Amino acid sequence: MSVGSSEGIPKRNCATDPAPPQPELAMLKAGQVLFVPGTEKKFLYRLNTGQIELHWPIAATGQDEIETLQAGEYFSLGFLDYHVCSAVAGTDAAIERLSRARAAHLAEVEPDLKARDGVEMQREFTHRRETIIAAATQALPQRVAAFLLVVERFNTYEGRDPLIVSDDMTGPVPVVCDYLATDADALGAALKQLSDLGAIEFLPPRGVRICDLDFLADFADCRQEPAFHAGAARPHQI
Repeated sequence: MSVGSSEGIPKRNCATDPAPPQPELAMLKAGQVLFVPGTEKKFLYRLNTGQIELHWPIAATGQDEIETLQAGEYFSLGFLDYHVCSAVAGTDAAIERLSRARAAHLAEVEPDLKARDGVEMQREFTHRRETIIAAATQALPQRVAAFLLVVERFNTYEGRDPLIVSDDMTGPVPVVCDYLATDADALGAALKQLSDLGAIEFLPPRGVRICDLDFLADFADCRQEPAFHAGAARPHQI
């Protein structure tokens, strides 16, 4: 699965879409926190002067990887609607705060924005993968459900059908196995359980369709008993 594309930046119709509002300027003192993980992405930012440090949590080590941004760089992009990193001013810094809708306008004139979007999308996808793998107390079907939800969000961002997961998930070396650190047999059993629960259906020749997004979200969070929709067969034990 490629997550380096930034084709998900919505296209802007210059004839009908109004020009986006102008950016707001803000000054940060060294050490000042701009946002933290889990908070809503409300703005797109551009660093004018100084340095911004993005602290990307690494689930496997419990440590942060620090990325230092320089003047002219954008940040707070990606496909998730919440932050998975924190942003801290490494020095006194001046930033522009822009509406997220402005990304489409800027993408027309600033190719670096698309490249940065791809970087943040890759980091977010990796973060979600590591978080899912680190959830060792969850059974594989719950982790697969969580992964499908990530793909659904990513598909939405890139303008594809969000409910169709069309990667090779049933072949000898399924792509998703790499993300979940499992094997094809275990993955197949987990997908069969989700199918028996009525949460997904298989699409020939390969791939799945998400049938019940709410149930899948509840199941991934272990709030939903792994029981049954009306008419669904009892799942196989794995």
